[in-house]
Amino acid sequence: KIDAMGNILWDRIVGGNMLDQVWTGTATSDGGVVALGWTGSNDGDVSNWYGLYDIWMVKLNSEGTIVADKSLGTSSFDWGVAIVETNDGGFLLGGGSGIGTGGNIICEPYGSDYSDAVLFKLDVDLNIEWQRCYGGTDDDVVSGMLEVEDGYILLIGTYSNDGDVSGWHGGSDIWVVKIDFDGNILWQNCLGGSFNESSQIIFRLGNDNIMIIGSTESQDGDVVGNHSQSEYSNDIWLVKLNGEGDLLWQQCIGGLGNEETRFGAIKKSDTDFVIAGQFNKGPSFDVGCVPFGLYADMPDVWLFEVKDTTTFVTDYEAFPENKLKVYPNPARDYVLFESKKVPFSGKITIMDVFGKEVKRLKVKAKKTVWDTREVRSGVYFYRVEIEGETVSGKIVVQ
Repeated sequence: KIDAMGNILWDRIVGGNMLDQVWTGTATSDGGVVALGWTGSNDGDVSNWYGLYDIWMVKLNSEGTIVADKSLGTSSFDWGVAIVETNDGGFLLGGGSGIGTGGNIICEPYGSDYSDAVLFKLDVDLNIEWQRCYGGTDDDVVSGMLEVEDGYILLIGTYSNDGDVSGWHGGSDIWVVKIDFDGNILWQNCLGGSFNESSQIIFRLGNDNIMIIGSTESQDGDVVGNHSQSEYSNDIWLVKLNGEGDLLWQQCIGGLGNEETRFGAIKKSDTDFVIAGQFNKGPSFDVGCVPFGLYADMPDVWLFEVKDTTTFVTDYEAFPENKLKVYPNPARDYVLFESKKVPFSGKITIMDVFGKEVKRLKVKAKKTVWDTREVRSGVYFYRVEIEGETVSGKIVVQ
């Protein structure tokens, strides 16, 4: 733990005589922290061990003292990946399990050779209230989660095309599942294409919408606009769903090489996100820098901010007097740039994903029309300059 100036207040090493891996964690309402991962140890800070690797969580108080730990496992490999503190003071945690013998993971495995996605609801004292397994006959693992008013929304990485899973595209899909407070499935949606998609980052937005930030190798299915040249390279992938799990829009961000969300993201607002990822093998269309590495295969950290311009809030806030509105988006034959107050003057610049100007429009009325039939389908960016102020956004032409 560090203070606001970066000075160490306390530090703690936890574990035992074998490999102990912290994968994630969460701050707790009592000022402490819970770390989640897996352990191969049968001594030290590990109270129980069931074989190979177990899901292991350890709870520290505000002074860094261990107050409790919990092992969840079988004789097989079991690992923890995602955790949230629930409104009742307990915890919801998930991961994957080979569902071996013994231990305290109790469910009928879908496939004997692969992992199932496992989910546990613990009370404030870390007692198991209920547990569930989800997935099919291939590999499945819970990778992210959040709590909503009427249940929980899970991110599950799935290779399965049977069992609980429907709508699988191929490779590894991001399987979004909403459950009630007892773990029963309310709705589900598989997101992805023919190759691999993954995500551990999910945010709740207004109007019950959710934002998922992950990575994609695909060029088909739900994925449109992947810049990668190889099916083994990723773009960073943003997906927005409504409260029923329907896809509202998706956006690929990256270049010709491999870009991934390795280090997390922060929600600044319902329309503004900061993402910490990595990239290599430039040039990259959306990466505004060149690799520092001597070799192209060595990744650099890539930090950037994105804004959801499919809503009109950004434009209204940018020009509170002029009330600029840009629609329809996605567009087919035309885009309207409309002022809701009085006629205004200025200019509109349209650019492609390479930053090349493709159109410049003079604004002399309430409505200015851009005929999109003159350009190819794809992603374009607009910049509107009015009376010394500038607002920019994205338009998808289909």
